[in-house]
Amino acid sequence: MSEFAIRLDLRELPVERFDAAVARAGEHAGFLMTAWQWTAWNHDGHAAGYAPRMLIMVPDFLNYARLGSTGQAKEIIRLPGSLPKVLKSALSNVVTNSRNIPGLATGDFWSAAETLTAYDMGLLPRNFAGEVILQYNLADFTWLFDRQQYMKSFSKLAANAAGWGVATQQVGKALSACARWNHSPARLMYTSGAQRREADLVAHARRERFTDTRFTLDLTQWPKELVCGEYAGELKRQYDNEWLLSYDAGISLLKNT
Repeated sequence: MSEFAIRLDLRELPVERFDAAVARAGEHAGFLMTAWQWTAWNHDGHAAGYAPRMLIMVPDFLNYARLGSTGQAKEIIRLPGSLPKVLKSALSNVVTNSRNIPGLATGDFWSAAETLTAYDMGLLPRNFAGEVILQYNLADFTWLFDRQQYMKSFSKLAANAAGWGVATQQVGKALSACARWNHSPARLMYTSGAQRREADLVAHARRERFTDTRFTLDLTQWPKELVCGEYAGELKRQYDNEWLLSYDAGISLLKNT
């Protein structure tokens, strides 16, 4: 493997393919999946050894929103494939859920966001050996609407994991908000355009306020041919700790390193 760590995005794969997918990746890759996928995959505990290599994105916001808006809300609790785990999540979040009942009754967005976040976190085992990361849309809405309380709630819910972070498409706003709110995420995942204007921000952040934060560059939307091609070396920078790649692109890159 090169000096850059590779993380493979498994969110688009069926859970029944995970065993083969992680085996094919070998020992030199991390993985990204959702909380319900982890629960469904690790239903008998056989995947527990992979937990330290896992980054769990919470909540599965867009999928849950799609199911809810199309009258399939009940499918959300069926996705993990484990009623006991769903019940455990509900019981472990009684305080959070009770606090959000008035807001849920009126359709308040942030009440729903906190409830879904708590639900996903409740699916994970206590003292989860992997990391959790806040989903892009919710994180960026948090910066946009200055929702410090939601970030505080998320960090508290995620405190028992090995580490927590945020995924963002607004690097400057994310770094600014975390600094103002005195949060030091273990990981910051970010997207980058062709001109990569985020480079100076990330480099400065690593030198100053966020010296212990690990930075993941999300390249899942970049063409496989570019990420794995002869110019791939030009994408590498010393201040990115890892790349997040689609499964196919990641496997191709791992084979060539």
